[in-house]
Amino acid sequence: MIPSALNALLVPGTDDDIAAAYQSFAERARSAVFGFEDEVALLDIETTGFDCERDAVIEVAAAVMRGCDVVERYSTLVDPGCPIPPEITALTGIADGDVAGAPSLDEALASLATLVGERDIVAHNADFDRDFLTLRGRPATFSGEWLDTLELSRIALPRLRSHRLSDLAEAFGAGTPSHRAADDVEALSSVWRVLLVALADLAPAILRNLVGISPQVNWPLRGPLAHILRGTGGAHSDLRALRSGRTTKSSGAQLVDAFECELTRCDRDAVAKAFGPDGLAAAMYCDYEHRGEQREMADAVARALGDGRHLAVEAGTGVGKSLAYLVPAARFALDNGVGVGIATKTNALMDQLVYGELPALAEAMGEGLRRVALKGYEHYLCLRKLERAIAQQPEDRAVIGVLACLLSWVNQSSWGDLDSVNVHWPRRLKQDLACSVADCTRKKCRYYPGLCYLHGIRRRAASAHIVVTNHSLLFRDVVAEGGILPPIRHWIVDEAHGVESEAR
Repeated sequence: MIPSALNALLVPGTDDDIAAAYQSFAERARSAVFGFEDEVALLDIETTGFDCERDAVIEVAAAVMRGCDVVERYSTLVDPGCPIPPEITALTGIADGDVAGAPSLDEALASLATLVGERDIVAHNADFDRDFLTLRGRPATFSGEWLDTLELSRIALPRLRSHRLSDLAEAFGAGTPSHRAADDVEALSSVWRVLLVALADLAPAILRNLVGISPQVNWPLRGPLAHILRGTGGAHSDLRALRSGRTTKSSGAQLVDAFECELTRCDRDAVAKAFGPDGLAAAMYCDYEHRGEQREMADAVARALGDGRHLAVEAGTGVGKSLAYLVPAARFALDNGVGVGIATKTNALMDQLVYGELPALAEAMGEGLRRVALKGYEHYLCLRKLERAIAQQPEDRAVIGVLACLLSWVNQSSWGDLDSVNVHWPRRLKQDLACSVADCTRKKCRYYPGLCYLHGIRRRAASAHIVVTNHSLLFRDVVAEGGILPPIRHWIVDEAHGVESEAR
């Protein structure tokens, strides 16, 4: 079973084998050997603020790590030469009296330089620490590379919602960061090992592609990636082959068009039973409470689907409207072998249905309920554009980091969209890599249709019992005369009070 903190951090829809691999990282990190055991120096600082030109350092901590072991530590408070803001004292517990008589930053740096030597420095959001320690006209104190574990975690663990040090530490049992430098270094030492294990778990072909991005650029993370690669002997592989290895080839038989078959009425007794003490709803939620309005709404939806008529429902907060329409919709779809569409107002509600309520309902029903979420073109990564962006060998290190994250994400994601990729996007890069109607070459593209995140998921929608989309895409399909969505004849429009303006 995946620990709750890690499970909460995983992006919904993560493939089971990837989730299981993430679960194993913490235990494996305690003893893993990677074929290189270079010493690194881990570092963290606390400051009076975020501006390295105006604010000052108040604490420095570092540790030297060899393999699994921390072999040397250093920690000191630093006199900033100015009052510590109250909000910083509240955050760190460090007050003016604590730093009175402490070493100056230059004195602390001298001791720190002795500890670090020529080793590479590992820090979370390394630019922040480096700027505070090396700006203001100071000579270069450190000769090693600065390795940013924030950027590295996005490459090694692309299926996580957050890559903050505190979240990573909690998810992998790596101590408790406390906004004190020494505690954060201890947590970082464990997170660093987890990241190395996660990198070593990547396919050798992925590692080789990561190392090969823009070789002319001095990208600090190329070093640890190359170290890991040397222990694997990975072969060359292009993006299409990497995608093929992750894509599932079968998604079930294509469903029939409801206009071309004789439909059976929804079993209203089965729907009513679902909301009873021992029904589906109780199996889905341990704290489920019976609500008469919810059962009444579910029955109305079941009757409308069976009779082929329109229905408008208005219900207050707390009724449980989504479950009230999901149960009869799923029952109708399964009984007739047809698809039922659900259009929501927002993509956030789409994700809640597809990755929250529908999986729970499918498990409770135990009948192979297939479901798919569909968004517009601009939400999906275009693999042809990603391949082209990598081939152009960008010079910007921020762009290189995002491309590396996307390569790893592709290898770990059968399906999904760019909304689930937790990176800081450089200007316009997301738009440049997203699918678009104008740029899509369809049959001329070597990823079309089954390997494409956009067209592949649309093909899978043809075999899904429940297809969830948003109002916008529903009406785009109307304009396109059915050229976008499968031939779905039964639609549930959630939050329909906003649908008229969306249609316009």
